[in-house]
Amino acid sequence: MTGRKRKLKPRGSTGRIKTSEYRRDNERILGVLNRIKHKLISVAGSERLECWAGELCIKGDISDTQFLAAERWTKMLNRYDSQVLNEQRGPASPALEKRDPGRPDDDSPDKIARIEEFKEAFIDNELILKRSGTLETVNRVCRGERCLIDMTALWFGLNELVTYYRLTEV
Repeated sequence: MTGRKRKLKPRGSTGRIKTSEYRRDNERILGVLNRIKHKLISVAGSERLECWAGELCIKGDISDTQFLAAERWTKMLNRYDSQVLNEQRGPASPALEKRDPGRPDDDSPDKIARIEEFKEAFIDNELILKRSGTLETVNRVCRGERCLIDMTALWFGLNELVTYYRLTEV
């Protein structure tokens, strides 16, 4: 055979290339690209990109309400570390660092009472996650420890927190 080879494209019964299928494919691809573009524009500069749970939410792995629950749990973990354990997580790594013990007058009765109230609320949340067996997975995501996680356990744990916090769909 001489001449050019035929292009591997869908052809009609007459042997001619079907252009309508190409148009539909191109429209579908452009639609997907436009959705991605609009998603990136809406996300650019978002605070959600600062944490792993936010990235999972942007990718669509977890819902917005699950993200809100993860954000609340992250704040509780950070507060627990700083107030109860007297330790603080650095922004660069999830390693704990001891803080200065502070002045002796920091142990006022009001502060001790607030810490005790907080401990009770924290333990309630922690028990919910322990009962469901998802505490470790949710803590890893909320603390930003990038590792392999079980997405089913994460979903279940975050749904437990959503129910506990009485969050509704956003």
